[in-house]
Amino acid sequence: MIVAKGMRTRRYVAPIEGTKTRAENIAVLSLSPRSYVVGLPEDSSWDAQLIARTLRQIQIELGPPTHVHGLYVLGVGYFETIPVENDSEPKYRIRFWTGNDRLFRFSTGLRNDLDRWPLLEPGWAVDIRSYLPGGPEIYQA
Repeated sequence: MIVAKGMRTRRYVAPIEGTKTRAENIAVLSLSPRSYVVGLPEDSSWDAQLIARTLRQIQIELGPPTHVHGLYVLGVGYFETIPVENDSEPKYRIRFWTGNDRLFRFSTGLRNDLDRWPLLEPGWAVDIRSYLPGGPEIYQA
């Protein structure tokens, strides 16, 4: 089982200086990925307090490194797990918005998390291929 929160190693393809076509794979330790869930409620009258309590309880039961940054339940609300800086702060507190601003709160939270990632160096690309095992076959005439 792959735990997204534990995936702290970023993999990149970076150009090799002095070459035009060659690149190397580089691994960098970074922040864990952000995790967001968007879903449709079974019933639009779902209680926001119950959703918040359930989101908190699921994270507590799964334990570290579980951390859902945001949950957007269409037609009901947007829920966020409040981040903690150290072990003395209470974990898995949930804040939420159920008013007409809920879509704005969701999109702003997601954008803020994406904007906080460091920019790539010129010529670098994210190497998504290396997250799965196995390599290519090479045809040689």
